[in-house]
Amino acid sequence: MLSKKVSLLLSCFHLISSVHPLTLASKLSNVNMIFGGTKAVEMPPLYEGWFDKTRFIEKSIVGAVKSSYKVGQPIEVLFPSLPNLDEVSFGTKLNQEFGTMAAKELGMPAYKPGSKIKTYLVQFSNIYWAKRLAEGIGSTVWGLCTDGLKKDDIKQPGKLKLASINKPESFSQVKKGDTVIVIQPGTTEQWKFCLNKFSEQKLIFLNAPVTSTYDLGGPVENLRQAYYCKRVSKGWAFICSPGPWTAYIEKPDRTVEKLRTYDEKPSLSALSKEVREESFKRYAIFNDRYAPGFGGRI
Repeated sequence: MLSKKVSLLLSCFHLISSVHPLTLASKLSNVNMIFGGTKAVEMPPLYEGWFDKTRFIEKSIVGAVKSSYKVGQPIEVLFPSLPNLDEVSFGTKLNQEFGTMAAKELGMPAYKPGSKIKTYLVQFSNIYWAKRLAEGIGSTVWGLCTDGLKKDDIKQPGKLKLASINKPESFSQVKKGDTVIVIQPGTTEQWKFCLNKFSEQKLIFLNAPVTSTYDLGGPVENLRQAYYCKRVSKGWAFICSPGPWTAYIEKPDRTVEKLRTYDEKPSLSALSKEVREESFKRYAIFNDRYAPGFGGRI
């Protein structure tokens, strides 16, 4: 029996040593799956993960939500709704490609100068993600909008039932056990209203544009971050439930690298400081997203 185990170990060593170094990491990444484990979800690739070709973000948020949400446990999902969210005001090629895709998916008039989806790209991009989430979750899913925009142009909402927080009659038919996605929750009062109103539903807060906490997570208690991908200086704060909080550094070649994981949720300031200091240690001033010749990549 012992000789068989030794033989097996020698065979494994021979297999590993024969693998080309460039492919060794990808081979080893499957080891945990062979022995019945589950692979931790990584950050979405910049920026292929936002598009239909990979559906990386869609699969990740659906998986994270399914592992987290239940009646009485509000959860938060946050990530840039556009590939270049910070640059939405002046536009990028990637945002244009995303807008074109989202318009088609939502059954809206084409994305072009003057179109509604181009003018309000952030708002409609979040409805696009809410629709994707609804289709992945299944059951009855409501999309509670917090802005004042009319959604008449959306002809293909899919399984998402659109409502407005400003029109109580629009969500009067929400039933016990339904899922409610609060799209871009704003003030703390809106968060608290939704917690009280939908205490018998599965509640998801999606892509809050601001938060009064100036930290990782929304402004209410007992809120779990199921999926959280937030840009910080020189990198990202990330979690995909049930995985751990992770700090990523964004490198000048537009790839990201896992810097460290945390046993407990870190503070935004502490995580940001670690990423920033590591970036400066490696690249000094040559990791600036916007400056040509200094790591510029936008």
